Amino acid sequence: MAFTPKEKELDQNPPPYSITYWKTDASVSKGYSKVEFNFHLEYGVTVRDSILLSYNGIGKTIKPDQFGKAEMTLPAGKYAFQFYYNSDHLEIYTDSILLKSGCKTGINLVFENSRIPVIAEKPVIYVYPEHTMDINIQLNVNGELGFTYPKYTNGWKVNADPDGTIRTDGRTFDYLFWDASTSINLNFIEEESGFIIQRDSLSNFFEIQLSTMGLNSRERQDFITYWCPLMQVNEKNYIHFMFNEEYNTIASLKVTPAPKNIFRVFMVWSDASEIDVKNVHPQTTETFSRDGSTVVEWGGAEAKRLGDVL
Repeated sequence: MAFTPKEKELDQNPPPYSITYWKTDASVSKGYSKVEFNFHLEYGVTVRDSILLSYNGIGKTIKPDQFGKAEMTLPAGKYAFQFYYNSDHLEIYTDSILLKSGCKTGINLVFENSRIPVIAEKPVIYVYPEHTMDINIQLNVNGELGFTYPKYTNGWKVNADPDGTIRTDGRTFDYLFWDASTSINLNFIEEESGFIIQRDSLSNFFEIQLSTMGLNSRERQDFITYWCPLMQVNEKNYIHFMFNEEYNTIASLKVTPAPKNIFRVFMVWSDASEIDVKNVHPQTTETFSRDGSTVVEWGGAEAKRLGDVL
């Protein structure tokens, strides 16, 4: 049987849940209803491990059989279900489903991988010691490190001034540059939290947000002049900022000797043309103050799948 392009897309990207059947069942007592869940991962892999489930706020653990099936009997009525498999997969939320008295309902569940593959673009690291000194900086990237400048060889060994001037291998730099192939785990960020920004408002938005975070004029200028040209191809963009500990899920940073302040911000963005603005609420951003030795890092990535999740 030949598939149309749309049918192929649906076959490769099944919805998180679908009601496959409902039928009368003589084994179900009056006033009650039976539901059969059928659990899979993407691409048809059967789930046989325990699933955390809640219905109308009541929690339960269920164990699918070898075919990924599990049954429950509940009082007839409307139920909103929530399913959790593990941290590498997105939770599944259903709408309110009517379970009819004396009936059996089949529900198919497909857990989608929570990791979005991305390219971490132009993370740059600024170094501001209290006095001129030698500093060692090491990255631990969750993925494959790409281009670095100056060249990264088991770390950067640099000499830095309080004004941010960096010296290594007889050359002078304003910042340390790296990029990488990595992934973002949506379970570790609140993707409904962020901003929907129109094309013509990007520069002003970043000036305000980055200033509030504590970035200085040079850091803001570097950020804006890199990202705005890329983002202005879209009429509007969804923007979410990951800070410090969240950033560590992409790449951790070790600085020796340790500075008094390390502030890291990673921007996740996507075309917002298909995102319902009502699904996004303003994000509360973090901030820091420059009192003493400081390391600042910013980076970002376009995450195209976010438009499908929101």
